[in-house]
Amino acid sequence: MSGGNPGENASRGAAAARPRAPRGRLTPADLPLPFEGLRYEIVDVDQAPRLNGFFNLVFGQQRPDEVAAWKYFGATPAMPAVGMATEIDSGRVVAMHPSVVRRLWACGKEHLVYQAGDVAIAPDFRRGMQLYKQFVHWVQWTGLLNQGVMFGYGGRVTSAHRRLGKRLLGYEDLLALPIYDRRLSPRATVKRRLGAVAGAAAHAAATPFHALRHVSGRRGVGVREFEGFDERHDALWARLRDRYQIALVRDRAVLDWRYGRNPVGIHRFFEARRGGELAAWGVLRCWNEGSTRIGTVIDLCDGHDAELAAALIQAASAEARRQGCDFLRVAPQAGSAAAKAVAGLAGFFPGRAETDQVIFKVLPPDPAAYGAAELAAYLVDGAHWSYAQGDSDYRE
Repeated sequence: MSGGNPGENASRGAAAARPRAPRGRLTPADLPLPFEGLRYEIVDVDQAPRLNGFFNLVFGQQRPDEVAAWKYFGATPAMPAVGMATEIDSGRVVAMHPSVVRRLWACGKEHLVYQAGDVAIAPDFRRGMQLYKQFVHWVQWTGLLNQGVMFGYGGRVTSAHRRLGKRLLGYEDLLALPIYDRRLSPRATVKRRLGAVAGAAAHAAATPFHALRHVSGRRGVGVREFEGFDERHDALWARLRDRYQIALVRDRAVLDWRYGRNPVGIHRFFEARRGGELAAWGVLRCWNEGSTRIGTVIDLCDGHDAELAAALIQAASAEARRQGCDFLRVAPQAGSAAAKAVAGLAGFFPGRAETDQVIFKVLPPDPAAYGAAELAAYLVDGAHWSYAQGDSDYRE
């Protein structure tokens, strides 16, 4: 499916390269016209190979096409929001803006929000910054017209892209997730200094010491690994969601896409039970950073219960070590149950990884025209959010 621009056949001059700043509600006439010689489209999953090829070209990657198909189109297939700009004559892709429509729980009801990622412009396009600004506006405003999406966010934003988004598009800082690491093995350090054999020996020798850290010591809370999300997790979300002021929806449909069908790597799932009843769950992802293997707790649904969060982190830590990880990494939001758990558990220290920056944008020029001024003001305050790295961290 593709959507043409209603002004495509209109004259295009220098002024058309700048998006208008309409007041009140948007209309199709407010959409910025494509640069001369370009076509803007909202595309379907059948364009995933072209988008992925462009991604690999711009970012110097070798990502498989199936990852783009899953990442950009798997969450809400009925609501395509992925923009692509191509040259009319050659068909060459010169820009892409993949937006994923996500369901956001805020103020006791669901809303739609864009998760933005992998925005790319052809490096040889002469007016790249102009195209970046105009094309992103086109995609986002098209989403408002077609789907009523008025807000967008992005996580794991690099410093350069954060500055660019704030300057050109008006993105605002939402929150920051500090990184904490727990050493699970001395292997990485010993390996760098003395070699792989010595590193393996150090790992084996340290096993009894590190195993002591994984004893939860929490009476009445049992943790076990499970294979996949089911109706029990739907029921848990329905039970816990009103404890959150703002959070991305975590029901079975979302979790199956985000973690269960992820083609990039294997996630391990843990559930905490209290009094025999499912009370919380967590997600662990193990990956390699150079010669160092890291286990990351990328999601917790704990209902703001620090005891449950601690039990899940302990279980993930033990599993990460069994999976050969050198470190366990947690990025808890300040004041969250996970932050309290990390503060109370032994062995965590501020990590060397860059703080995870999350940005936010009110997409329409005037949310008041849509009766959303109060919601916009509420969403832009990061203190209201409950956020985890899994809300945007794909760890490809």
